[in-house]
Amino acid sequence: MEDILYKRLSDETIGACIEVHKLMGLNLSERIYEACPQEELIKRGCHAERQKWIVIFFKGEKLDEQYKIDMFGCEQTYSTVPDLDDSHLRQPLTYLEASIYEVGYVIKLLTRVFEISTVGASK
Repeated sequence: MEDILYKRLSDETIGACIEVHKLMGLNLSERIYEACPQEELIKRGCHAERQKWIVIFFKGEKLDEQYKIDMFGCEQTYSTVPDLDDSHLRQPLTYLEASIYEVGYVIKLLTRVFEISTVGASK
């Protein structure tokens, strides 16, 4: 059942990002590319927040420290990046491992070719 939920949420996420890339094109600021998927996810019935602080855990204990992510929606984390290199993929994976969330996306919307990578925490 959980796999079906994640698939539906993933489909909504990827669909929202494709819609934004198709309609908004290139050369807008990163803030715009955060705002547009948020609005699209909300229209699709998913809760979405930008610049959200997420709680960090260490050995199962909640820390006082938090990390700010670009966007949170559909119980998943999102990072918008200018390029999809290893460092851009490692960072969200590290934050997922230290949080309660299991799935995140790294989204490259700022170029002609739309790219999205899914990262998952091994929990």
